[in-house]
Amino acid sequence: MAGATTRNLTILLTDIEDFTPKTSRKTRADILRMLEEHKGIVLPVLEGKGGRLIKTIGDAFLVVFDSPTDAVLAGVEVQRMLREHNAHKLGDDRLDVRIAINAGEVTLADNDVFGEPVNITARINGIAEAGEVFFTEAVYLAMNKMEVPSSEVGLLQLKGIAEKIRVYKVVPEKRVGATSGEAAESSDTTAEAARAASSRRYAETGADRPAGASATSARNPQRRRRVAALLLDAAFCAFFIGALFSTDPPLDVEMSAEVEPDVSAAVDTNAAPPLGVTPKDRVVIDETGVRVGDDIVIGDEGVRVGEAVKIDSQNFKVDMSKLDAQTGDQLALALQAISDQRRKMAALESRELVSFSLFWFVYSTFFLTVWGATPGKRLLGIRIVRSDGGVLDWKVSLIRSLFSVVSGNFVMLGYIWGFFSKDRRTWHDRIAATRAIRAKE
Repeated sequence: MAGATTRNLTILLTDIEDFTPKTSRKTRADILRMLEEHKGIVLPVLEGKGGRLIKTIGDAFLVVFDSPTDAVLAGVEVQRMLREHNAHKLGDDRLDVRIAINAGEVTLADNDVFGEPVNITARINGIAEAGEVFFTEAVYLAMNKMEVPSSEVGLLQLKGIAEKIRVYKVVPEKRVGATSGEAAESSDTTAEAARAASSRRYAETGADRPAGASATSARNPQRRRRVAALLLDAAFCAFFIGALFSTDPPLDVEMSAEVEPDVSAAVDTNAAPPLGVTPKDRVVIDETGVRVGDDIVIGDEGVRVGEAVKIDSQNFKVDMSKLDAQTGDQLALALQAISDQRRKMAALESRELVSFSLFWFVYSTFFLTVWGATPGKRLLGIRIVRSDGGVLDWKVSLIRSLFSVVSGNFVMLGYIWGFFSKDRRTWHDRIAATRAIRAKE
């Protein structure tokens, strides 16, 4: 190559998260507008920190720096600018960018840069999470660590790279550029963050998870917060269903021994009895129990069947010789009324379960698509994202909501699984490829 030179440089690579799926849902004009918006935010920051653009590859920028510290600080500033940009954006309007940085000896020729450090940067970019800055041990050892708080992701085997590479990331909880006193004050936080390994797309890139690394992200919301959010959402759904639909069954049922019993038809107990029906023939079911005139009483206070049976908390008397034919008929009618009422209540409970499940499905799908969180999760600072950190679309929201109903109706096992699993992902999170994170992240 004519004019080729070798230099020790820091390479920074950026690209837009889920760029290909986004372009499939946009017109050509929208795609160009997105790329111009991306360029207008990212490039000025990188060049302002001393970066030199080598080339643009679709949605990606390859930039070189003389200073590793400046390269990392530039990446942090880009992510800060993008967080401001995305604050009020949803779905495909967001610009979620991955940033990877490496340092080493590269070859510059024909307005391009070559060498294994560039290949390693591309592999690191493949496992970097949107909104974060990942960098290699070469950058970590050369940069000013007091200016850039960082934590270790782990020792990774990257696809196509012979040796394992130790990877770090910027700690977002700590202020970049902190003084030595501030850095020492929060060293425990750094140590805790260092134990949280990135789980994003290791399989896609061929990277092995570091030995002993936990799959649980440091950004996972606390279990009790998620349980509280679930209970809030259940309360909201119950309130909305109660406000929109009346599901209370009629409690008072009245019938005659002289007609075919039909407890499904409610009759006002204060109404006059049909012709030929005496008060002793009337069956009433209410919150106190079952009564047939004054002779048959079955309820919380006890059981009384004429003079034949009297049972309560203090007495137990059974004398079947006093059970006459009329009282026996009334007892049979009362027992049939109880049986019919129980069948009716079971059917009603089944309808209520179906109604709640359908409402939960619509409720979850709508709010996950619009907000990325249900009202209960939003109030408690939790949002749902795809496993790769991307924003939910309506299809993913629909799948997650559908299987959250299955998780709940299956004896809540899907939710219990998430409560005890290391990564805190429920069955529906795993099926829909989603995860819960703290909303402030």
